[in-house]
Amino acid sequence: MTVSILRFKAPLMGFGAPTTGAKIPTRRFPPQSMICGLIANGLGYDQSEAERHQKLQASLTYAARADQPGEVLQEYQTTDLGQPKMYASSKTKTVGWTTRGEPEFRDGDNKTETEQTYKDYLMDASYTVAVRSTLLGEEAIRKAMIRPERPLFLGRKCCIPSARIWRGTVEAEDVLGALRVPETFSGEVVDRPSVWCPAELAPTARSFTVTDKRDWSQQIHSGQRRVAQLRLSAAGYQEG
Repeated sequence: MTVSILRFKAPLMGFGAPTTGAKIPTRRFPPQSMICGLIANGLGYDQSEAERHQKLQASLTYAARADQPGEVLQEYQTTDLGQPKMYASSKTKTVGWTTRGEPEFRDGDNKTETEQTYKDYLMDASYTVAVRSTLLGEEAIRKAMIRPERPLFLGRKCCIPSARIWRGTVEAEDVLGALRVPETFSGEVVDRPSVWCPAELAPTARSFTVTDKRDWSQQIHSGQRRVAQLRLSAAGYQEG
């Protein structure tokens, strides 16, 4: 099959996970909802188009390789919810910028205290992602990455790519096999990098359950899948 190759490289990246309370973690591999959101953003999908996002997410199969795993950096944030601008309910006051060409506003919450959050990022990391969609062709993904309808970011709006994302296509048996193709490597790959893929592509490897799909109508993570983690060496894939 033909597989699209993407490179995620940035000073900071955020691989979101279900969040409760003030702690906002990051995964060690890009979640399915992030891959979907990145492509949808590049294609110009509106965030209100939940069904369109849902179909794209369901069509995606991918594997990710940590060429440079980076380190986790925790950012401490405070937000004064009592500021007048935090109550903007019309487009007369700007609360936050978006990549949609218009500001977003906070509404429907009566909190006035100062909130504290601890937000994790991956610092100085580089990932190669092999992705395939049964809904989109490779040319559509290429267009989304090379000539995006809106600025692209890696997980969070402040995480701007420091290198081009689109790296071409390769022919492989599946998305896991695509990450062994020499063209997907650069000079920055660590020895025996970690690789994550759908568990069915590596049935003998250690696997675990993740909740990394998004219910786009409710804007929350929901739904589970099994993911396998392996190590890639010169001899082939080995259990991590």
